[in-house]
Amino acid sequence: MYDPRPYLMLADAVLILHAAIALFVAGGLAVIIAGNLRGWRGVNGLGFRLAHLAAIAVISAQAWLGAICPLTSIEMWLRERAGAATYSGSFMGHWLQRILYYDAPDWAFTLAYSLFGLAVVATWRVFPPKWGRHQKRTGMKDDKTRTPTDELSSPLPSSPQRRRTMTQNVVITVACGTDNPNRATRAIHLATVAHREGKNVTLFLLDEAIYLAKKGLLDNLRAATGDVADDLMTYLQANNVPVLACTPCAKARGVTESDLIEGARMGTAIELIHLACDATVISL
Repeated sequence: MYDPRPYLMLADAVLILHAAIALFVAGGLAVIIAGNLRGWRGVNGLGFRLAHLAAIAVISAQAWLGAICPLTSIEMWLRERAGAATYSGSFMGHWLQRILYYDAPDWAFTLAYSLFGLAVVATWRVFPPKWGRHQKRTGMKDDKTRTPTDELSSPLPSSPQRRRTMTQNVVITVACGTDNPNRATRAIHLATVAHREGKNVTLFLLDEAIYLAKKGLLDNLRAATGDVADDLMTYLQANNVPVLACTPCAKARGVTESDLIEGARMGTAIELIHLACDATVISL
């Protein structure tokens, strides 16, 4: 005797898988944005970000081509084999109509998928994923060419105690600028080290350090160890590391927003307090 139950069970399994993918795509964007704003670990993992981008890319492509999702086709085939009711059209269209009693045209879903896809792409610019650390990318030197300064960049020994006590967020504050090249350059250098170690780092400039973010003032600034402030700041800019300049400090020195280098912006005391409450703070 013919038993339709195995087909119905498989059809329900495909439905659950389809719903999980839809939840991953929709919820993934919210997790990426909220995670970056709150400093959660893992939300910028390259594997997760690539899978999320690929999922919305496939969905958008199917919508533009007018193709039915393969999972929907498989589910309908299984239900048909079981003699159960089937539906036509897209998975989202069907369930939107059943849940909200709203019958949207196909072009509305195509537009929604496209706009959502553009939002996902935008997060790659605003919240770039963490790529693997390679020697060429990070500029790390081999043992023969390392200098004493490079020892500050060396990974610290791993231990359970260190993993428990260190936070993912690091705020570096500095109050000196061209008046103390060694200290000023060291602050920027520590910011690059923190970023290379995978930390969410922010460089906050106070008092005379405001000039570190002013255009054209880093060209000849270097530490006694040979580190060039301009090269280090270029690294921070290329990797979208936040550089904040104290607003009242800048105003007192006649520095305006338009005077700042690319990637730097004005910051407030309240903003510094909020950053410091959830981070390891290093003051120079």
